[in-house]
Amino acid sequence: MIADNSYNKNFRLLSASDFSRLKTNSQNFKSSTFIVYFRSNSDLELNHARLGISVSKKVGKAHERNRFKRLIREKFRLSTLRSLPCDFMVVVHKPYRFKDQDFSLFEESFKKELEYSFNKLASIKI
Repeated sequence: MIADNSYNKNFRLLSASDFSRLKTNSQNFKSSTFIVYFRSNSDLELNHARLGISVSKKVGKAHERNRFKRLIREKFRLSTLRSLPCDFMVVVHKPYRFKDQDFSLFEESFKKELEYSFNKLASIKI
């Protein structure tokens, strides 16, 4: 039997109203490379988490931004946050200290911060 590890539309924030609702009426968790906005979605009668991702053009070219989106989705898919009745939005921005450094260095730092943040968020009572 194969485990269902897919990431379908039910687990994504899709509409502009979902994003704006989450950005204005939520708690947030800040890192040096991203901000995670989160809020309970129990008023929408959902029993699972949804994820929205926004990556600034300052991070890099399209293939680099897409790489970050894939990393975020994969870390979210494997985290315990997926079972919480919450909406999450990750907004990625490139910090000043990585301006002239190699993309791979930025990516490695990002992965570590993302994993730490998702573990930290899992322990917060929402």
